[in-house]
Amino acid sequence: MRWLESLRQRKMMKRVSRASGLAVEALESRTLLNATLTAPINGVSASTNIDLSQHFNDPTVPGTLVNIVTPKGTIPVALTDAKTPKTVANFLSYITNGEYQGTIIHRLAQNFVIQGGGYNTAGQHITQQAAVQSEAGASNLTGTIAMALSTGPNSGTSEWFVNLGNNSASLDGSGNGGPFTVFGNVVYGGMTVVNQIAQLPVIDGTSLNAAFGTTLPVLQQSAGTAPSNLVSNSYQVVSPLTYTATSDDPSVATATVSGSQLTVSVLNPNAKTQIHVTATDAGSNTATSTFDVGAGAGAVTLSVTVGTKGVQVVRFNDAGGTQGNVSLSNGKGTATVTLTGSNLIQLPGKNQVVQVQGSVTSTAIAVTGTNANTVLTVWGKGGNGVVHLSSITNDAHMLMLNAPHCQLSGPLTETGAIDKVKIGNISNSTVTIGAGTTADMNVTTMNNVQINSFLPINRMNVDTWTGTAGISATSLNHINITHSFGGTVSATRVKSFKAGSIVGGNWVVTGNVHELKTGSIANMNFTAVTIGNLRVQDSVTSSTLRSSTNIDNIRAGGLTSSNVYAGTDNLTTGIPSSASDFTSQGLIKSLNVSSFVNSNIGAQRTDSLNLGAVQTSNNGIPFGVGTQRIKNLSLSVGKKGVHVNNVTSTAQVTNAFSKKNINPQDLRVNII
Repeated sequence: MRWLESLRQRKMMKRVSRASGLAVEALESRTLLNATLTAPINGVSASTNIDLSQHFNDPTVPGTLVNIVTPKGTIPVALTDAKTPKTVANFLSYITNGEYQGTIIHRLAQNFVIQGGGYNTAGQHITQQAAVQSEAGASNLTGTIAMALSTGPNSGTSEWFVNLGNNSASLDGSGNGGPFTVFGNVVYGGMTVVNQIAQLPVIDGTSLNAAFGTTLPVLQQSAGTAPSNLVSNSYQVVSPLTYTATSDDPSVATATVSGSQLTVSVLNPNAKTQIHVTATDAGSNTATSTFDVGAGAGAVTLSVTVGTKGVQVVRFNDAGGTQGNVSLSNGKGTATVTLTGSNLIQLPGKNQVVQVQGSVTSTAIAVTGTNANTVLTVWGKGGNGVVHLSSITNDAHMLMLNAPHCQLSGPLTETGAIDKVKIGNISNSTVTIGAGTTADMNVTTMNNVQINSFLPINRMNVDTWTGTAGISATSLNHINITHSFGGTVSATRVKSFKAGSIVGGNWVVTGNVHELKTGSIANMNFTAVTIGNLRVQDSVTSSTLRSSTNIDNIRAGGLTSSNVYAGTDNLTTGIPSSASDFTSQGLIKSLNVSSFVNSNIGAQRTDSLNLGAVQTSNNGIPFGVGTQRIKNLSLSVGKKGVHVNNVTSTAQVTNAFSKKNINPQDLRVNII
C-alpha cells in the first residue's frame, strides 16, 4: 500500500513489520537458470536473416526486464508479464511517461521492505494514474517486487516495494489491506544492491514531506535531505539477452546483429566458414551456438542403427563441442539414431563404433524389440558435456534409459515398460510410460513437462521443475522435487510427495494421500479421499484442501485465506452452517497451525484443533470452524489463550471468549 500516507498507516505497518520479522530469510539472490541455447542454429548456404530469440532464451526473465539504477548499483527486476499483465503494464507506463525518473527510495523498514516509485527528490509525489486491479497470487517472498496499496487490494498506483524477507504471512492475505500483488523478482545479484540500500542510515524526513516520518534512507547520516543525499533512481527497460556474432572468415561470410536479428551475408558461396553467436544475460552468463556457413552447410539427415552385430555405438559431434554417444547394451533390440545437421557423413565402422562426421543439431532415437535387460545409454564427452535429443521412443520392455547429461527437447514415449529413467534435462515434452509394474525417474531439471504413466511411479527425483507441469499416474509412491512445483496431479494414490514449495495446481487423488511435505502452499486446489499426514513448514495461502472422508494430521506455519474440509463435498467455500453441508461422517483428527487468518475448517467431527494466533477481524466477512463437535479447541487472540474441551455447543466457545474478555468479531465457531 502507499504506506506513509498518514501516521495511522505508519503505525499499522510497524505492526506488520514486527509480525513479518519472524519469517526473515537470508537476503540473497536465488538465480537458478540463465542464458540458454534452446535450439542450435542450423548451417546455411546462402545469405539469410535469423531471429536469435528463437534459439536462445533466459528462463530467469519470463517477461520484461527492467533495470532500476540507484547510487548503490543496478537492481535488475524480471517482471511477470504473463501472470500479472495489468500490474506490469501499469509499472511500465510510469517508466514510459518519465514519471519514475528521479524518484527516490522513500521508505526503509529494516528486515521488511524498501519502498519507492512515489516521490521525487523535492519530496513531491509524482502524478498518479488510475489504480490498477489486483492480480495477487504469487507470494511475497524474499526478493520479490510488489505493488504498494492505500485502501485495499485494488488501490495500487505508482508505489512499489521490494521484500527484504519472507513476508508472505503478513502480505499474502487480506490482512493489512492486502493481498499485495507480486509482479516480479529481483534477479542476477540485484539483491546485493537491495541489501546495501537496506543497510543505509534512516533519518527524520518530515522536513521534506510529512509522510516520510523517520524511515527515509539517505547515503550519509549527516547530509540531511539534500537531493544528492537521497537514494534517487532511474529506470531502464532492457533486453534480457544481448547478442554478439563473429565469423571465422569474413571473406566468406559476415555476421551483423541488430537487437535479436542476425544477418548472415555469404560473400563466397564456394567456400565455407563458421559463425559463432553468443547470447549474454543480465548476469553476464553466456550461451553460444556455432554453425557452418557457405558451401555444403545446409542441414541433412542421417540414420544409424545401433544394436546390430556390427554396430554397438554411434558417435557424433553435438552442439557445444560435445562428442555424443549412443549405445544399446545388455539385452535385445535395436535403436535407430536419426541425426540432423550439416555436412553429415557416416565413416566406416571400427571396433563396432560408427563415427558420424559433421555438426549435429538434433538427435532422435527410436528403440524397438528390447527386453527386460536392455539399457539405452546416451553420454557426452568434451565440450559442455551435453547431448541434445529431440525425441526418444521405445515399443517394448526396457531396463533403463541412462542419459544423465542429456537435454531432451521433445517427447519421451515408452509404450513398453521401462524400469528406470535417468536424464539431465527435459523441456517442452510429454513423457508417456505405457506398461509394466513400476518406474523410477531421476531428472535434474524439467520445463513445460507433462508426465503420463499408466503404471505406478515408484520413485521420481527432480531438482528443478519450471513452467507448465503435470503428473498423471496410477500411483505416486515416492516423489521428491527439490524446488518449487506448480503443476497438476492426477493419481489414484499418493504415498509420499515432497516439494520445496507448491504454487498453484489442481490435485485430484481418487484414493488416499499418505504423506505430503512442503515448504509452503499457495493457490492450490487439493482433493483426495483421505489425507494422512500433511506438513507445511510455512503457510498455506489461498488454497483449498479437501478430503471426502477423513484427515489425520495437518501441521502448518499458518492458514491464510484457505479452506480445509473433510466430508463436505457440496461446500465450495465458507463455514458449514447446517447438517446438510456434511456429505459423510468426515473427521479431522488433528489440525495444528501457528496462525489462522480468514480461513475455514469444516468436518462433521473434529478431535484436536490448535488454531494458534487468530486474527479475528476480517472486514466483516465471517470465517472460522463448522462442525458437530470438537474434542479439544485451542487458540489465542492477542496474548489471551483459549482452551475448550468436549465442545458440543456454540455457547461453550462464546462463554470461553467472554471469560477472557475477547471480542471474536468475524470469527465463528459453529457447532451444528
